[in-house]
Amino acid sequence: MEAHLQEAVAWGRQRLEEMGVFAAQDGLRWAAAHGLLLSVWRSGPIEDAHAARPTNRRKGMPDGVMFARNTWLTRQAFDVLGSTRQYRLYGLERLILDRDTE
Repeated sequence: MEAHLQEAVAWGRQRLEEMGVFAAQDGLRWAAAHGLLLSVWRSGPIEDAHAARPTNRRKGMPDGVMFARNTWLTRQAFDVLGSTRQYRLYGLERLILDRDTE
């Protein structure tokens, strides 16, 4: 099993190198922040709400608003991932799950 993990890590490192992640300052942390948001925010119900037609209960979310929110949350994730404060990730969770935003 250990050999399999070593191969997976080597493959992942090669892919990150090819994408230029290690060339940018804090590139790995930016990639992690982006991946985190893809997993818990952008690929979830918010994308469905963004793509769905407006209803009486919910207004449509313009592309610019969605882009701005994604950008802002990615920055928040980047900051959290670089923090030494023990429970900082819970604050990010509250931001991501904030139902009053839109």
